[in-house]
Amino acid sequence: MKRTVLDEARTLMRRRKFHYAITLLESHSANYKGSFEFYLALGTSCLYVGDEGNAVKYYDLAREIKIQNTELLLGQAVIFLRRGATERAIEYYMEVLNISPGNETARAAMEFIRTVKDYTDICKLKDTGEIKNYYPPLGFNPDIVRNCVLLGLLAGIAISISIVTCSVTSSKKTPATDDFDPIALTSDEQKNAVQDDLGGSYVDDYILDDKQINKSYEDAIKLFKAKRENAALVEINRLTYSNASSSIKVKASNLKEQLFKDPKTHADRDPEFSTLRDNYSWEDVVDKNTGGLKNLFRDCYVVWVGKIANIETSPDGSWKCTLLVYNKEFNKFFGYLTVNFDSAQPSVNEENPIAILGRLRPEGGKFCMDGRVVFQSIKNSDLYELLSKLNL
Repeated sequence: MKRTVLDEARTLMRRRKFHYAITLLESHSANYKGSFEFYLALGTSCLYVGDEGNAVKYYDLAREIKIQNTELLLGQAVIFLRRGATERAIEYYMEVLNISPGNETARAAMEFIRTVKDYTDICKLKDTGEIKNYYPPLGFNPDIVRNCVLLGLLAGIAISISIVTCSVTSSKKTPATDDFDPIALTSDEQKNAVQDDLGGSYVDDYILDDKQINKSYEDAIKLFKAKRENAALVEINRLTYSNASSSIKVKASNLKEQLFKDPKTHADRDPEFSTLRDNYSWEDVVDKNTGGLKNLFRDCYVVWVGKIANIETSPDGSWKCTLLVYNKEFNKFFGYLTVNFDSAQPSVNEENPIAILGRLRPEGGKFCMDGRVVFQSIKNSDLYELLSKLNL
């Protein structure tokens, strides 16, 4: 029996892969319009990733359909708790206990509220992440069992190999970049690559047939192995926002999780000017009708050039600016967007041309860039030379 999109999303949530659950659910929003379980899953996923605004929105939509649900009430209660509205939080926790008198999450949260002296106590709870103890429970993470089993097997294999092949030199070890082997599609997935019609009215960006879906998945794997992660992400997005089956979308999301990782530590790693192999222009990524970011290029890295304005620096050292985007010859203006930087502001001049490498994401119907690296010189020729060397 085929698993539904909601089944797949709940599995991702239990595995604590909330971003992928959100992406999967949002790509099927039209098919689940008016679904309580759909709004509830989205609300809880957004809560766990820290997107409180969308968590409130989806919880409110769910509440219009059904009120007496412990996950919904716990989610809304902890949002009030995060904001310091403890009296409202208690009201919701009391509703939970009316439905489930032994609910441990509600009882623990109310015990914490009893000890709160002021809002500082709640801020400390948020800073340490302990407030997640009061989020709606997700159940046991199946990856823990899998990882424990794998660790046990790997430990046994490692001991056996060390005994038999202790003379093998480190030069013969498998590179860390090969640790992840993308999972190929099963024959059944290849034959039934198109999702079942759940409502007869698709709003997917890309309506593909079985052959096109299989090719896109194969291309994503080939590009990933060739270390062309930006291009691989485009194919993954094509599948995510298409009519591909939910099982293929889950495999694509698992592949996405491996992109832009350090080959040794597997920690997140941003590309640099010299390592970005596939760049996309403003004209590539912008939807001409809406002015928003095409889903095909969601989370892709780009290097764009132009001039900056409206620099704003925050007390925590982060800063943002407006980037006026031009072509590299600076004879054509495309548009502008906000660029956000978590790091301290470098010495940048609003008068001189600049190149910024960053990651694109939608924001408020439009889109913005999370900046990573900047390059600026007092001479335009230096910037043009850099971009020419990089074929940008």
